[in-house]
Amino acid sequence: MAANPIPTSLNALTALAEDAADGANTHEVAIGLKQNKEADIRADLTDLLPKIAAHAVAVGAKPALSAAVRTADSNGKAFIGIARDVLVPSLGGQWSQAWEPTGFPNQSLGVPRTQAERQSLLASLRDFFTANPAKENAPLFVTAALAGTRFTALSDGRSGFNQGVTLIGQNKVAREVSKRKLTKRMRGLVDELTQLLEDDDPIWYAFGFNPPAAPETPDQVEGLVVTPGPDGDAFADWDDTPRALRYHVEIQVVGVDAAFRRVATVTESDATITDLPAGSTVRVRVIAVNDAGDGPPSEVVEAAMPVEPVVP
Repeated sequence: MAANPIPTSLNALTALAEDAADGANTHEVAIGLKQNKEADIRADLTDLLPKIAAHAVAVGAKPALSAAVRTADSNGKAFIGIARDVLVPSLGGQWSQAWEPTGFPNQSLGVPRTQAERQSLLASLRDFFTANPAKENAPLFVTAALAGTRFTALSDGRSGFNQGVTLIGQNKVAREVSKRKLTKRMRGLVDELTQLLEDDDPIWYAFGFNPPAAPETPDQVEGLVVTPGPDGDAFADWDDTPRALRYHVEIQVVGVDAAFRRVATVTESDATITDLPAGSTVRVRVIAVNDAGDGPPSEVVEAAMPVEPVVP
């Protein structure tokens, strides 16, 4: 007997909700659907979709924010090191109270180990050179103005990164609230359909569900596409599969593997396959799985991995 579990992955959940809404549009009047009509399903789906997108945008912005911090921090380190060397002739080669106004922490002339300390030191050096312009070295770009520029870049970069991480968290919370709401809606729909339909009624399929009297295992995975990438990677993508909770990805390297072997189990409908031999032909198949067992393997797709260039 099929249990019609509600998928946990976002892609599968939203695809199921779209199928359910289409089914309700066609059949809700005829079967007497009352609590989970098309409008109810689409309202919850419409609430979730932009939150999925907002979270994805925030996550996508994180690498650039992180890169900005790394660049600003690297420039700050370089400035601190050169500024120290410029000041050594007048303040001495070892830390002493003469160095106190510069802001070097921990009674050390080394570049501080933490990013927060480096940021603070850049602000101190800006103030020090502002108060002691004779100690600036413009040809070496050691000036109060540049110290301020380096401080601002690092401070703004760190602030932007922190705000980005905060936004990711806030968007994820909002997304999960809407996801739980849609999941509850889909469970309610299953319960209502159970009251309205016979266990073998084919109308179950119109809502994206399996008739309870039908086998429980997932359908065959369809739409598998395999794209070879650099450095021995290949990218596999396929359509969301009804009733699938996860997917087994299996490969066979022609001339190397005697049979298919499993390389990954994922909950989304895509995977990256790594460590494939350069110049090889790889056969890939995907199997949809739920708690009842495995569905039939997908059609096998072959991909030719690029030959790595020869380095002279």
